[in-house]
Amino acid sequence: MNRTLITPADEAHWHAMRAQDLTSTDVAALFGLSPYKTAFELWHEKRSGEVARVKDNDRMRWGRRLESVVAEGIAEEKGWQARPFKEYGRLPELRLGASFDYRVHPNHTGTDWPDGSILEIKTVDFLAFRNGWTIEDDY
Repeated sequence: MNRTLITPADEAHWHAMRAQDLTSTDVAALFGLSPYKTAFELWHEKRSGEVARVKDNDRMRWGRRLESVVAEGIAEEKGWQARPFKEYGRLPELRLGASFDYRVHPNHTGTDWPDGSILEIKTVDFLAFRNGWTIEDDY
């Protein structure tokens, strides 16, 4: 299978690519676990290519603002090098795709960038955490 990495020209291009694929964001809806859409709605989105978008709000804007601070802090604590992961990854034959937040590597030197690992950042405010999350261990 051919994995392709595409750097989107802009946000509209990124949304257009995602509309073609089943993405990591869609998986929760596929398995009936999304609070935002059902598997039925997902099917219609992928069939029509018209994606319902959530209106931008303060929580979303603050999540984006905090993303780089959290990633840089984690990388510093772990001794990793980190860079934003701007590419959209696709498996075109399967119509699967994903975009991630950061690429990290423990031993990066020089100007080339090895594959490294993916670092995905999610911030959750207190009310969302209190009302929708369960603590299962000491973390």
